[in-house]
Amino acid sequence: MKTGGDKGAALLTVLLLVAVMSALIAVAFDRVSLGIHRERNRASSDEVRLDLISAEAIALGRIDQLTSSEDRSGGWHGRTISVPVPGGVVRAKLLDGGNCFNLNALVRPLPDGRFEAQPLAINQFARLLQLSGMASSDAGAVAQASTDWIDSDTQPLPGGAEDSFYVRLANGYRTANRTMIDKSEWRAVAGVTPDLYDRMAPLLCALPDQNLPGYNVNTLSPAQSVLVTAILPEAVRTEQVRLALGNRPVAGFASAQAFLAQPSLRGALAPGEASIQLQTRSTWFRLDLSGNRADFSVSEVALFDGRLRPARLVRRSYGD
Repeated sequence: MKTGGDKGAALLTVLLLVAVMSALIAVAFDRVSLGIHRERNRASSDEVRLDLISAEAIALGRIDQLTSSEDRSGGWHGRTISVPVPGGVVRAKLLDGGNCFNLNALVRPLPDGRFEAQPLAINQFARLLQLSGMASSDAGAVAQASTDWIDSDTQPLPGGAEDSFYVRLANGYRTANRTMIDKSEWRAVAGVTPDLYDRMAPLLCALPDQNLPGYNVNTLSPAQSVLVTAILPEAVRTEQVRLALGNRPVAGFASAQAFLAQPSLRGALAPGEASIQLQTRSTWFRLDLSGNRADFSVSEVALFDGRLRPARLVRRSYGD
């Protein structure tokens, strides 16, 4: 015969078992819910990425049209197009991908596959840094260090920095001795502070070639005027370039000479090799994409080489 104490213990045991089972069931339901949520996100992610790939294909066709057309107006540049998709929308913006200083132009390739410093590009980069607010000596040092980061040798340029400098840092590292894949790598270069990077990032890029930067005067914005100033004679001021861009005809400048003939730039002929850096057609194209379905979104930046026929996607990155 069970006493009251035995019955109480049995009741407590039952209640404990119920509590444990309830907790296990709750955990199981949470895991099932999490699994369903993950699977839904994965499916949504795949769908959005397919949407973005479709947008890339459309952009490729548009780029081929632009590179084969006589239209120089640049009216396509920076326009955002929104396309509805089931459960969401895809937004696409096509930009000139070459209106930026190409950090990889600081070097030039040698026949044996190595890279050596490209003096004209170094001088232009130093001037660009100086025009953006750096002291002349600091700008020269950062330009030299940026070149040392990419070139193949281990001998620092005057004012530059190679492994011998970086290994002495608190968290030492070595130079890459290769071209940059993304401009964010520039943050590791000696003299590049977070403030300097934030200030210069909109003007920089890392294109997959070592050609001197080529700027399309028909797609340059006023905020990018300093890029052109950096390749013109030192007497030219950024405000003069900005005024010349502001006088851009609706149909665009027919030639670089027509741009340089603007009243604010009269007599400012680009010196030597720099004259070929002013263009009226785009060769690199950047496509900014964002897509969403339900509560899932993906952003992408794609780079296209418009020098090829047909144009070719050369780089794709997701996220900010």
